[in-house]
Amino acid sequence: LVMLSNQSTRLIADLKRGLSTGLPAFEEDRVRHLLAEIDALFQQNREAIGEALADSNNAALTAQEKELRAGRSHNSIQLRQAVMERNKRCLLAYLYHRLVQLRRMRWELGPILPANVQLNARDEEINWFSGYNRMLAHYMQTTGFDLTVNRQPPKSLFVEVRCLQDYGQLETEDGCLVNLKKGSHHYLLHSDTELLVRQGVLEHVGSNH
Repeated sequence: LVMLSNQSTRLIADLKRGLSTGLPAFEEDRVRHLLAEIDALFQQNREAIGEALADSNNAALTAQEKELRAGRSHNSIQLRQAVMERNKRCLLAYLYHRLVQLRRMRWELGPILPANVQLNARDEEINWFSGYNRMLAHYMQTTGFDLTVNRQPPKSLFVEVRCLQDYGQLETEDGCLVNLKKGSHHYLLHSDTELLVRQGVLEHVGSNH
């Protein structure tokens, strides 16, 4: 039973390491294995409860024997139940924190997930992300506020940035077109640059940001 519990702990530990660099691939085999363990433990407990009821009604057993068997059965049932609950909590935490990571990426990277993240996400997770993206977009459209910009109060309205890759033309808030080429420097509104900085297209120059 200890070994079974360790499987769920390893699932969370591996996820924690993987989230530091993005979204790790969904561990389908381990998740299915843990679900099978939960089902097996549940069946064992059901059988143990049936046996305990049969022992309590067995006239051939003395009161002392019944008490001894009941105690052993109770301890085993409680231990298996604890492992089942631990496995379930770890599985729910695993699924929840993957969604939290996808939500964080929506705010930091925008409405389109990177290709490697899409590859590692399950279809259900992609559908969840799409639904969250639609709700957020609808809310911002309704209120007229883009909540994804200026998440941290800027020190100044304009910032100097350096382009880290060839991006093409950027249309700024005031309608100007800026050609973002690798190595080029620009002095732009903070709100025009924040998302591109989070995406790794631009980087700040100096400390006024």
